[in-house]
Amino acid sequence: MDNLRIVAMSIPAAFILMIGLAPQYAIRPIALVAEAVTGSVNTIAVDHFAPTLQALSYVGIAFVVVAVLLFVVKRRAQRNRVVEEGPTWGCGFTAVNTRMQYTGESFSEGLENIGKPLMKDTVDGRAVDKGEIFPLAHRYSIRHSDKVETLLGRWWVQMMYRINAYVMRLRTGKVNNYITFALLFFVVVLVLTLFGVL
Repeated sequence: MDNLRIVAMSIPAAFILMIGLAPQYAIRPIALVAEAVTGSVNTIAVDHFAPTLQALSYVGIAFVVVAVLLFVVKRRAQRNRVVEEGPTWGCGFTAVNTRMQYTGESFSEGLENIGKPLMKDTVDGRAVDKGEIFPLAHRYSIRHSDKVETLLGRWWVQMMYRINAYVMRLRTGKVNNYITFALLFFVVVLVLTLFGVL
């Protein structure tokens, strides 16, 4: 069963890879489908985009070749290298227990500093100070939010939440109210039809 699932996923993946590496050959079958649906197709647009898509195909194939070459060079360079696995360095602290965990914060701190002007941090608690040699129990949590996302996207989500809250008030659970809403809807449709809006 697992092999069949892999085959089912590999077939569309192969088509996606083929379209990505050779889009100039994929545009013509799409044009034939459009012609069958609409009855007409703009062959000029197909012929116009074909050279551009062919150039993109060469670029994609070049990227694949470069990636394969880098992989081969990496494998040869690391052929005689011994890879060892061990525990994460605990800064000299040997009494590590299951409550102490490394998070991704320390690994992403450098990238966060680059985009700090675009981020808004919400800190809960207090971090361990550098002067605390034997720190007591601390609770520290930091949450990052994107200012651009808040400015461009989150406001309309909040607006939809508010609209939904007002609409949910119409769910009274009474049949007579629902019948009234339906009649009002038909009246609105009738009025708009009379004025030529619908």
